[in-house]
Amino acid sequence: MTYVGVGHALKDDRVSRAIGLCKKVVGHFSHSWKKKAAMTEAQRELKLPEHSLITECPTRWGSKEMMIARVLEQLKAISQVLSGDRYARSLIPSWQDVQVLESIHKALHPLLDFTDALSGEEYVSISYLKPVLHLLATSVLAEDQEDTDLTTSIKTKVLAYLKDKYSDPSIQELLDVASFLDPRFKTQYITADNIPTIKTRLKTEMLESARRAYRQEKRSRTETTPRPQGAQPSGEKLLQDCCGLFTEAELNTYLVTPAIDGEEDPLAWWKVHTINFPRLCNMGRKYLCPCDKCSFRASGNIVTCTRSSLKPAKVDMLVFLAKNLNMMKAMMDSGLASFGCMAHSLQLAVHNGVFSQRSVTDVVAICRKIVGHFKHSPLAYLRLQAVQIQLGMKPKRLQQDIPTRWNSTFYMLESMLEKKRALAAYAADYDLPATLSAHQWQLIENFITLLSPFEQLTREVSSSEASAADVIPSVRALRRLLSKQTDTDHGVKTTKTTLLEAVNKRFDQIECDPMFCIATLLDARYKDRYFDEDVKQRA
Repeated sequence: MTYVGVGHALKDDRVSRAIGLCKKVVGHFSHSWKKKAAMTEAQRELKLPEHSLITECPTRWGSKEMMIARVLEQLKAISQVLSGDRYARSLIPSWQDVQVLESIHKALHPLLDFTDALSGEEYVSISYLKPVLHLLATSVLAEDQEDTDLTTSIKTKVLAYLKDKYSDPSIQELLDVASFLDPRFKTQYITADNIPTIKTRLKTEMLESARRAYRQEKRSRTETTPRPQGAQPSGEKLLQDCCGLFTEAELNTYLVTPAIDGEEDPLAWWKVHTINFPRLCNMGRKYLCPCDKCSFRASGNIVTCTRSSLKPAKVDMLVFLAKNLNMMKAMMDSGLASFGCMAHSLQLAVHNGVFSQRSVTDVVAICRKIVGHFKHSPLAYLRLQAVQIQLGMKPKRLQQDIPTRWNSTFYMLESMLEKKRALAAYAADYDLPATLSAHQWQLIENFITLLSPFEQLTREVSSSEASAADVIPSVRALRRLLSKQTDTDHGVKTTKTTLLEAVNKRFDQIECDPMFCIATLLDARYKDRYFDEDVKQRA
């Protein structure tokens, strides 16, 4: 709630400069153990708390406020340490910077406690919103005569954002209902005009819940007397009349009961008073249920102040694991064994069967040199582009491969073969770091023909529509293709044999895995056509 509002309020040149200076100061002490030791001595000398400086975490606005507060707390020690270093004296905050930091701290420090309270996941937080918004507008973010212009501006922007954020009538009604059902607040923060609307909504929902329960119970019983078409069930009509009276009585009784202390758990209160409010209790559980972790907070939970140096790729992997932990736990609880990634198995098979051959590695090494030449030389790329235009070809860059993606090497060889004429014309006028012989060009053609089925299969099994049922038919198809003799086998017969051995090694137990067998058998496209007789019986 406050993250975006605070970020919007801090869009000011003075704020950006002061916070940037804080980051530099914190970084200076974080990367020098000598400065840390000097800071500790200065703290003891000045009788300051021996606290370390706090690093800001980009996904936590509160860490920015804590960083500013710690810099202001240790300002004397920071100035004493930095003043003795002529290269770091420029990092000492000026009086203007200190004034800006104090203004930011005064405006944002009270919001930390509210942010922590509204971020809870083990207790009710939605019913807090109305009281918190009221308290922010009337007290915490209210203008004070002692506030500086910057403090007033930050408070005004944060409050304006929060009001706009929750100005939608449907959101307001939801917050009113949650606050109404919280025995700590009830109607304390709800306008008198909205109370009848809330009571009507709750009575309608309770009546609908009772009607659903009645119909479900009636369906479970055997009906012996047919009901006339179009007639309303007498039982349901009686239920509607009685339920209306009971819900009205529950609401009125609930409103006159004393409010509980603000530190008590509202869900525990509803659990105790289920007998007194059987219908209203269900509404309380519905609207006050604590929220689970949201997926958009996963990265923020991972990139904390103590882990702010994680690289983006590592963060992506950790976020993926965090989001899929429930899925993995569900598979383990259900007794479903995990199985390896087929795309990764194909990657290993191609590497072991193809790229372990000397002739292939030589060709790939030459291609990498040529592609790297054009990648690192803008002039060479422009010349190649001009040659392509002269030959009537569409100007395209050569594809560079990635070691962890075998199909990127396939695309590199494919792009080299596509630009064969342009490369030959370029080599006639300019120098290249390496060239391919006619035999090597023929090998590239044969390699592309050999690996095309693997490239297509890698794309198919990597798509979101792929399933475990595709594995056995795909492996069978690969084995048949690699076992056939073709005219394009010249120069790659050994490679083809090695590749077949690698596929057999990687997928030798695939037909013995019950998961893949059952998945293939239940797929209407395949059924048992890819199984031997003994495998059919086992499946």
